[in-house]
Amino acid sequence: MSMKSGDKAEGGATVEDLDDDAEHDLGETPEEELLEQAKKRDDACWLWKAARHPGGYGAIAVKGSRRIALAHRYIYELLVGPIPNGMQLDHLCRQRGCVNPAHLRVVTSKENSNAPGSKCGSHFRLKTHCPKGHPYDSGNTYIWRAGARVCRACKSEKAKRDWARKRQERAA
Repeated sequence: MSMKSGDKAEGGATVEDLDDDAEHDLGETPEEELLEQAKKRDDACWLWKAARHPGGYGAIAVKGSRRIALAHRYIYELLVGPIPNGMQLDHLCRQRGCVNPAHLRVVTSKENSNAPGSKCGSHFRLKTHCPKGHPYDSGNTYIWRAGARVCRACKSEKAKRDWARKRQERAA
């Protein structure tokens, strides 16, 4: 394998972070053997069976270089064509381990962040209540400098708990 201990993968993973249950070098492997590393399921997802990036994406060591490529990007470029600079692939199936090119679409970073199921993005603005059920309205919502909303009722409850805990610590 061309990767060495401590080498960084795309996304910051090291070789040690990856599962070593199925190492796979590219360059010597025919396309059919590479695609055998994907388990094809009934729902048409091709789940990567070899090494995984800690974030759940398939990972593959590129022979002749000291980098680890994301399997879905590598297979997309192999079967469909190049991904334009500055663009990302969005998993329409929401399965990070899926390498089926039919489940991938080329998008901008902003589109990928705003996609349904994303952990960040503008869809959080559509929420009308905090996780504890308090309304996000003008009287109960504090807006941080970065734009994040904070529930005043939850913040007040936390301050009361913290104050009570500190009072108990001082009394002890």
